[in-house]
Amino acid sequence: MDSLLDKLAKAKIFSSLDLASGYWHVPIHPKDTEKLAFCTNFGLYEWCRLPFGIKVAPAIFNRLIRRILTKYKIDFACNYFDDIIVYSSSELEHWKHLKTIFEICEKENITLKLSKCVFAQTKICFLDYEIEQDKVSPNNANIETIKKLQPPTNVKELQRFLGSVNVYNKFIPQYAKLRYPLNQLLKKDVKFNWTNECQDAFDKLKETLTTKPVLNLYNPDVTCHVFVDASQKSVGAVLKQPDASDILHPIAYHSRTLRDYEKNYAITELECLAIVDA
Repeated sequence: MDSLLDKLAKAKIFSSLDLASGYWHVPIHPKDTEKLAFCTNFGLYEWCRLPFGIKVAPAIFNRLIRRILTKYKIDFACNYFDDIIVYSSSELEHWKHLKTIFEICEKENITLKLSKCVFAQTKICFLDYEIEQDKVSPNNANIETIKKLQPPTNVKELQRFLGSVNVYNKFIPQYAKLRYPLNQLLKKDVKFNWTNECQDAFDKLKETLTTKPVLNLYNPDVTCHVFVDASQKSVGAVLKQPDASDILHPIAYHSRTLRDYEKNYAITELECLAIVDA
């Protein structure tokens, strides 16, 4: 996903396309249909198209779409499974790009689901993100869901919360340090005891995300600045780039908890570790 976002740095207009019954675009070779046979009260049936639920289906389908985009040398669109985003630097260019994509879909017998397509927007929701010129932020619907989550009462609920938050870990400064108290409850043979420290960590993680953090998209033509930090529990870093006014903006945050042997390092060594890790 990060590599996909990097491609959007200079785009101003976006469209999101959704393929109708995506996997069904992939035909099954006649020799292999018997491998996907299933029995019903009405007899034995075999799939002629790639069905949903097959373990390898996502990889096969994703490879097909990428192969098609590569075949036509498309550098203004990319896909994440059955979702395709088209991006352009101007509105006129964007309509030309869309026309090209539609012509490819017609040639390759690809059907789009119009009700799920969004065209020519300056700000667009794509997967778990809201994307606009030079900027990316968490999807507002996901943030609202996280905002409504109550403090977990068991390990499964905690795992569910951390899974929801972890999607946006690069938006959260010192993420590993913040979630450290919560990680302790996930350890084997540890009793689930929700302390004030756990509640503080839970509240801070929610607060950071619900204030709608915004990151700038990475621009390969601009100088990067890396800032690091270290503590006895974690190391962290932030990547920043200047805008036209030379004001630095965050591109991504990174952090991780220390391994057991790293906790013996002196603070100078930890700072060096943070640099290497960044």
